[in-house]
Amino acid sequence: MNNSKWVNVEDDLPDYDVFVLWIDEHSYQFIADIDHDNDWENFQGSHKDFNGDIVKITHWQPLPDPPEKK
Repeated sequence: MNNSKWVNVEDDLPDYDVFVLWIDEHSYQFIADIDHDNDWENFQGSHKDFNGDIVKITHWQPLPDPPEKK
């Protein structure tokens, strides 16, 4: 069961230095963070895909908590 909610990048953005799951306009998903060298006013909302093309990022969601160690 997946209770995660996708957040539109036009509505909100994650905190700095927090790894999140991103999805782009072609449904490619990847995990990354935005570091302090970038600021949200200049967030481009895009990344390069495997072909080197610029692709728009549309949504993100927090990662689940890691499993507990026994």
